[in-house]
Amino acid sequence: MKVPVIILCGIVLLILLGKVIEQLSIKSKCKSKTEGNLIGMDDSFMSNGGAPGESQFYAIYYPIYEYIVDGIAYWAQLNKYNKNAAQFAKKVSVFYDPEDPEKCFINNVPGHIISRYNKEEYDKNNGGKNLTLDYKWRP
Repeated sequence: MKVPVIILCGIVLLILLGKVIEQLSIKSKCKSKTEGNLIGMDDSFMSNGGAPGESQFYAIYYPIYEYIVDGIAYWAQLNKYNKNAAQFAKKVSVFYDPEDPEKCFINNVPGHIISRYNKEEYDKNNGGKNLTLDYKWRP
């Protein structure tokens, strides 16, 4: 019985090690830096797991930052949450891969691109207004 458990643990360890190596490889390519701005948050609701009718729910927030590279605006959502939305920095340093700007790290957390658009074209076609308060309607 111990041998299958050891083999299973070894497989899990190899998978985790592979993921860590992949993240380090991506991070090593993210040498360019720009400024990012907090433009919104996605939220999710969690339960404390109590008995039916006694559970308490609370919100957790995932920040979304916008950064611009060569006239293209990218929206990166971080897979790092907080129960207090006010805890997220309004301005951050974004490290990105100059050959693939969709690969980025913000505060050592990889960003997941949820949207991108040509900012210069957008601003030109909308009278130069940058309406970033409600990101959900954007491209």
